[in-house]
Amino acid sequence: MEIEHEFLKDLNVIKVKHKVVFSGLKHGDLMNIQIQELSEKYTCDRFLLDAGEMKLDHAFIDTYYLCEHFEELGFTKNYRIAFLYYQDEDLYLFLEIVLQNRGYAVRFFKHEPEALEWLTNGW
Repeated sequence: MEIEHEFLKDLNVIKVKHKVVFSGLKHGDLMNIQIQELSEKYTCDRFLLDAGEMKLDHAFIDTYYLCEHFEELGFTKNYRIAFLYYQDEDLYLFLEIVLQNRGYAVRFFKHEPEALEWLTNGW
């Protein structure tokens, strides 16, 4: 599973596009390696994750447990993470609340300009 990425140098943001059916943590190890490598390569802790083509294939309650393993996916509490989503709004907004309650700097957006503004302001 390769993730597409682009470094937005003028904004100091790593944009990641993830195209996969995500069913639990089975892809977690590889994603972990790639996210950490990108952060080190660009010396950057801001991520714009385009989850528009990612399909979440698990029960709603599993979303809560996914948050317990968020760091295993490569995301630390030192990162500022903006997700773009285009479907499953209730699921993503629930995920946002749970992650924020666990101390992650994360927000979910429907539009890229708003996400980039949040990523680059106040950090």
